[in-house]
Amino acid sequence: MLDATSTVGYTVAALAFGLLAHRIAPSRPFLAGGFLLASLPILLFASTRNIWAGYGAALLFGVFIAVPNSMIPWYLCAKAPRSLWGDIFARLSSASAVGGAIGLAFAFSWLLLAYHLLGIASTERYLFLVFGFSVLLASVGIWLAASGRVSSKQPGQSGATLPARPSRSSPAGVSRDVLGPSPRGAFRDLWVVSSSLTGLLYLGLGMSFTGLLLYLVWGLAMPGYMLLVFVLLFRVAAWVVSNPAGRMVGHFSPMRLHQLAGTWRLIGVIALIVLAMLPAGPWSFVLAALTFCLFGASGGALSIYGLAAATDMVPNRYQGAAIFLFNGVSNGGAALGALAAGLIVYYLGFPAVMTVSALLMGVALWVWHRY
Repeated sequence: MLDATSTVGYTVAALAFGLLAHRIAPSRPFLAGGFLLASLPILLFASTRNIWAGYGAALLFGVFIAVPNSMIPWYLCAKAPRSLWGDIFARLSSASAVGGAIGLAFAFSWLLLAYHLLGIASTERYLFLVFGFSVLLASVGIWLAASGRVSSKQPGQSGATLPARPSRSSPAGVSRDVLGPSPRGAFRDLWVVSSSLTGLLYLGLGMSFTGLLLYLVWGLAMPGYMLLVFVLLFRVAAWVVSNPAGRMVGHFSPMRLHQLAGTWRLIGVIALIVLAMLPAGPWSFVLAALTFCLFGASGGALSIYGLAAATDMVPNRYQGAAIFLFNGVSNGGAALGALAAGLIVYYLGFPAVMTVSALLMGVALWVWHRY
C-alpha cells in the first residue's frame, strides 16, 4: 500500500505537470528542487511511528520525485540535437538500472549486517536516513551540474533556438517546427491514442512482473536472498542492453523499436504461462532466471524507446509535455497492473494472470502496429 500510494502521487504529479508543461521550462530550480523535496519524506520515514504519516510521506515522495524524473530528460534534450536524444535516454536508463541494483544490494547488505549479525535496533530507520541524505546530495550535485536555464523560445523568436532533427513525415531536411505551428488539438488527438495504448501495454507489463514475483514467492517458495538475486539480474540485464538499444534509435523508427521490445516481453510472458502450468522443479528456477533477464532487457529497451517514441511524434515545444505524460501514464498503468495481478493470482492462479497480461500486451502492440 505504501508503494501504491507513492505511485499514485507520482502519476498524478506527472500528468499535472504534463498539462502545464507549456507554461514552464526545464531549469535548475525544478531539477534540484524536486530531489531536495523528495529527500524530506524519505527522512520522515526515519522518524515517524504512525502508519498514516507513512502514507503521507509516500504520497509526497511520489509527487516530488516525478518532477526531476521528467525534467532531467527534458533538460538534456533541450540542450542537444534530436540525433542525440536516443543516447541521452540510453544513458539515463543505464544510470537508473545501475542505481537500482546498487540500492537493492546496499539495503540487503545493510539489513543483514546490522540486524542479523550485530543486533542493532532501528536498522530500517538508519537505512532511510542514509537514502534520504543520498537524495539530498543528488539535489546538490544536479544544481552544480546544471548551468543556467534552457530557453523555451522557438525558432524565429529572439533568443536561443532548439535544434531539431528532420521529421520522417516531413519533407527531407525540414523540421516539424519550420513547417509551421502545430495546433494543440493535433497533439491532443495524438496524445489520446498514444497514451491509451501506452497505458494498456504497461498495464500488462505491471501484471507480468508482479505475477512473476508472486509465482517465485508462492509457487516456488523462493527464499528472500534468491529473490534479491533475481531482481538484480533484472537490473543488470536492463543496464547491459541500455547503450546498444540507444544506438539503434538513430537508425530505426522509435515506435517500431518500442513495439519490438514489447514483443520480446510478450514472448517472455507466454513462456511464463507454460512454466506456471508445468510441475515445479529445479529447472523452474533456471527458466525463471532466464525470464527475469529477458524481462530486464526488454524493460530497459522499453524505457528508452518509449520516451524516444513519445518525443519523436511531436514538435520541440511539446517535448516536456510528452515526457511528463508518458511517464505518468506508464507508471500509472504498471501500478494498476501490479494491483490487478495480486487479485487475479489470489482468485484464479498464476496461469490466469499471465494469460490476461499477454492478451493486454498483444492487443496494445497489434493496435499500435495497425495505427
